[in-house]
Amino acid sequence: MNVFEEKFALKELCDTFSVLADEMKLHEQSFLFTENGTLTAKNNGHVSHYEGREAIEESCTRFMNLFDIHFHNNGQALFDIIDETHATGTAYNETILIGKNAEGKNIMTTNGIVYHDKYEKVDGKWLIAARESNFVWSKSEEYNR
Repeated sequence: MNVFEEKFALKELCDTFSVLADEMKLHEQSFLFTENGTLTAKNNGHVSHYEGREAIEESCTRFMNLFDIHFHNNGQALFDIIDETHATGTAYNETILIGKNAEGKNIMTTNGIVYHDKYEKVDGKWLIAARESNFVWSKSEEYNR
């Protein structure tokens, strides 16, 4: 096992997750999780938990449909290879989401998110077994194009 190749594959998994979110390819994104994968979102004291690809896809779709523009910026990421089929990781992400509020004004919301992940390699491919999305900070402001 080449640890550098495995870590590169995990980084690519995280980047693919973000690109698919920006492209609103949320069905494809759900297949980056194991069949019984979990997604837990922690935001300002509120915790949401989803299990299985279908539930994860539905929750991500519901959230992302609130916005017209999606932009995920991945930052630093650290991975720990436990064995040939298990790994953990921490990845930083900044999202910029733009959508209309109740008054019809464009609002840009920027979030600082830290992902704590558990990964499993299934059929030779790394997948997310469990993702905890921690929304560390958020800022909303009116956005004029």
